[in-house]
Amino acid sequence: MSVTSPKQHPISWHLFPESSSVQYESSAGTDLPFEMAMGYLRDADLERANEPGQDSVVAMADDDYAVGVLADGVSQSFFGHLAASCVTQVVLKYLWQQRRLAPSAMDLSAALDIARTDCRIKVLEHPLPQGLPNVLVEQLEEKRKIGSQACFSAFVYTKKGGSLDIYQVGDVPVIVDGEVCLAKDINGRWSDRVDVPLGLQHKRIETATSVVIASDGVVIEGRKGTEVVAELLKRDAFEEMAPVWARNDDVSFVALTMSRTNRGTTNTMAPCLAEGKPIPTGSRHCVFSGLPALAVAGACLFAVCTFFIIRGIRRTMSHEVT
Repeated sequence: MSVTSPKQHPISWHLFPESSSVQYESSAGTDLPFEMAMGYLRDADLERANEPGQDSVVAMADDDYAVGVLADGVSQSFFGHLAASCVTQVVLKYLWQQRRLAPSAMDLSAALDIARTDCRIKVLEHPLPQGLPNVLVEQLEEKRKIGSQACFSAFVYTKKGGSLDIYQVGDVPVIVDGEVCLAKDINGRWSDRVDVPLGLQHKRIETATSVVIASDGVVIEGRKGTEVVAELLKRDAFEEMAPVWARNDDVSFVALTMSRTNRGTTNTMAPCLAEGKPIPTGSRHCVFSGLPALAVAGACLFAVCTFFIIRGIRRTMSHEVT
């Protein structure tokens, strides 16, 4: 982490998927006018196999803006951490450069399209582990043809006015002022291959006091969003829970809150709305607007079931060589 004042240079953070220990960085000791924190611990199975985690998390901030990006590599693809790393670097750089303009989904999609070439080269040149059985080598080479894939979420926070721009591809949830938000299309993916639908979505929240992007490994089902936020912003709490959560998946997050006094508060204007009504906290869910109530309920049930199926597949596939 940079030790310079944000008034002179932005502060940046980058956690590493190869680390064997719990990683935690925060804005403590800096002059930032808001609090930021991020943490990471790779899946216990990947730790035992000495393979890199599938998540990638980065952030950058100065006195006026903050950008956070978290990507989750898809285990069924070819070494998902390659796509996750490409996505976080490209999205962080682009959103930081355009932070004053709040780029559209189309603008960010175009930047990601340009990045495919460099990532495709990394995928094609990535060496396979030595000593693998021939059948496993053949499987991995088939995956290489499919490419490396990742889901991600990102935010741009503007201190003046407290506005928040959220960008989502796939099923990486964002918690805004205690409300858990999933993209409408949880099946979106970024890939080094052009034939994979991106499904990038952008939404703006005019006033927000806290935001967290959390990976699959962070347990949020059945819990209040505000409790999750408060826990992740405490180093000791994260260092205690991360090894427990990492038994099932990579654990990572990036969080921002305006001040200590705002921890655990909920914005009275819920950011995730379905037909004008706040969506209950404590569970991952989708947001559909402009649909009849029955259609909304059915669509949300389908999306939630799809989410758990995808998560189950990821956990099963984590026992394979990715």
